[in-house]
Amino acid sequence: MAVAALAVIEASGTPLGPILVNRARSTVEIVVAEGTGATWPALPGTNCVEDAVMRCPATEFTAASRRHAGGRTWICAPGPERPAVTDSDVLCEAITTALVTLASPWLAPARATCSGGARLT
Repeated sequence: MAVAALAVIEASGTPLGPILVNRARSTVEIVVAEGTGATWPALPGTNCVEDAVMRCPATEFTAASRRHAGGRTWICAPGPERPAVTDSDVLCEAITTALVTLASPWLAPARATCSGGARLT
């Protein structure tokens, strides 16, 4: 889902902040503004962590270099050309879009069944 959400953000032209892949936890870690956790919705497959220490590898440890430290490697390394954080509102919308896109194959049969006049309440 993270890859799909990041593709949505990239397609919108919104710049991405630093992003790590954590292979040990099978997660993508996206840096967002402090305080985001207070308003982050309960989106499936996401967790907004506050008050944590994020162990980051050196910026040259990227997916392209195939180098990692402690299982982590940068998808988008921090740098002067990149914002310090990813816009959390844009990220939330992108995750929602990715969830709907990824769920569509499973929702199609339900839509077909419901098209006969059944209503979900």
